[in-house]
Amino acid sequence: YDLLECLLRNKNVAMSREQLLSTVWGYEYDPITDTKEKFECTINWPHAPLTEFPGGKIYPMTQMFALSQDSIIVVDGVMYLAMYFYGFNCYSATREYAVSDFSKYYSTYIFSSEDNGRTWNWLSQLIPTSDIKFSEGLCEPNLNVMPDGSIMILMRSGGDSKPCYWARSTNMCKSWSVIKKFDDIGVLPQMVTLSSGVSIATYGRPYMRIRATSDPTGKKWQEAQTFDLASGENNSSCYYTDLLALAD
Repeated sequence: YDLLECLLRNKNVAMSREQLLSTVWGYEYDPITDTKEKFECTINWPHAPLTEFPGGKIYPMTQMFALSQDSIIVVDGVMYLAMYFYGFNCYSATREYAVSDFSKYYSTYIFSSEDNGRTWNWLSQLIPTSDIKFSEGLCEPNLNVMPDGSIMILMRSGGDSKPCYWARSTNMCKSWSVIKKFDDIGVLPQMVTLSSGVSIATYGRPYMRIRATSDPTGKKWQEAQTFDLASGENNSSCYYTDLLALAD
């Protein structure tokens, strides 16, 4: 936001404050020519939020997308992105009804792009409800293509010792099953499906857990294994993990 203020004071800036805050920029890297192209994205998002943080700082939409780029999956040439942010009920027909009691908590929003990130279309939203135990909402989402072709999503609901939740989609993220608890902890949940058909999930805090399943739908998982990566008073861990498939 401070950078935007500096830009706005520059007489050469042709964009308004609103344009700067709502414009999303993308970059495409060409490994053959070793060049990078910058382009402006078209965002089709009904009831898109503009969030003010303490101190009067506004969070630009391009940063919202940038923070979610690790949540992108590609299926048959279509990119799917899971983003979390404070926002409104995008299923509402009017702006008046878009505001809900849960707008002050995180929701997870799903977008798709069929033109390599030039255009992003809102597809669906997972909204925290009163039957979900959460302190932050539904955030830090991770998408995974399961062996049966469905899409599974894992989501954090809070910090230390707060549950993580799951849902699945059988129509490419257009709609989701009922949200259910996956485990009683779960920051930054991650998933990967190996070519053997086994899927792995990791998540954490105050320790790390690993779960596996050979169920192609992802509905049934084995009991979690718990690991303490950090011990001792001065040796802590955020338990933010990532997964990389090395073999079948």
